[in-house]
Amino acid sequence: MNFYDENKTIIDMKTIINRLIDEHQANDDKEFQWMYKKCSNEKLKLILLKMTVLMLHVLENISQNNSINCKTISENISVLKGTVSKIVKKLVNYKLITYSYLPNNKKEKLYTATELGRELASLHEQMHKEYQKKLMCYLASFSEEDFQTAYKLINAYLNFDINKDEPN
Repeated sequence: MNFYDENKTIIDMKTIINRLIDEHQANDDKEFQWMYKKCSNEKLKLILLKMTVLMLHVLENISQNNSINCKTISENISVLKGTVSKIVKKLVNYKLITYSYLPNNKKEKLYTATELGRELASLHEQMHKEYQKKLMCYLASFSEEDFQTAYKLINAYLNFDINKDEPN
């Protein structure tokens, strides 16, 4: 491969990786649009406009694990406990979750999804199922070997560091 071809390959790889990142971020908007369109509860539609993806993931975790504290949510979704604390305050204000205290510990709050919260968590879960189903149909023309090659290329690109020695 000559210099021109090598340079073009690197530029093409950077371009497609950056496009992948941009599309991933744009997908969040598409997912919210899907949920908004499928939502029949007008009150929930207004709340959905104020939600973030992270808020949905916290809500979903609470909905799946009744009576759960911030520390456990934090561990389950790999988000800092302080971030989870801020999010649960918003979810309480939106009436998507409630909290109670342990009988012997008035400091630790245990969060539970409300009916409205469970409805939104269910809608979010439906969206993920639909997304995965459609994506798998869309990607059905690719072989396992194609996926393995793409994985190796992307992984190699992500692990590349100009400051490290060349691989053997």
